[in-house]
Amino acid sequence: MKSMADPGNAKFVDIAGKLKKGKPALLAHDGKVYRLALLDESDLEELALCKSRKFRSIIEQSRAFARAGKGIPAEEVRRKLGIK
Repeated sequence: MKSMADPGNAKFVDIAGKLKKGKPALLAHDGKVYRLALLDESDLEELALCKSRKFRSIIEQSRAFARAGKGIPAEEVRRKLGIK
């Protein structure tokens, strides 16, 4: 088990990026354990996406597009995909 003592002001996403998949890690601050981390494949994928500037840019562009009323309504998407 890897122990990362006193990560200070580091964000969990930054710390988690240093952990190994499937290996537990204790995160501590001021000598007190506050989190046991165990990452799987989906966690690593989520970390990669939230650290990606390109992905965040795509999401923000999509949100702006939707706010401007230029998006496709969910009902229409469901209808086109045959989802009830």
